[in-house]
Amino acid sequence: MLRAEIDESGYATRHANLRLILAFHHAVANRNDLVEGDIRDLRELTDGGDYAYYVDLAHYMAALPLPAGDASAARWLDGPDSVRTRWRDLVQARQQLR
Repeated sequence: MLRAEIDESGYATRHANLRLILAFHHAVANRNDLVEGDIRDLRELTDGGDYAYYVDLAHYMAALPLPAGDASAARWLDGPDSVRTRWRDLVQARQQLR
């Protein structure tokens, strides 16, 4: 229902936010097959450059390798390895609460 409302409103940014939230949920559930689908959708939604780093974050959450040359142009303050670790730690902390 939420996805349909977002599509109708034309707010692609909100749709990308929803897909990132779903990627987090799927990573917590250890459903990397679903995270990969979220990544495909995020790639399409952020193809114009805005929020392209969401694709990176989805990979980081699920501990999936980021294909060579597929990283966004984002420049992480602490570097990508630190960002990867923090997002993966969030997922693992949430998994422990289940």
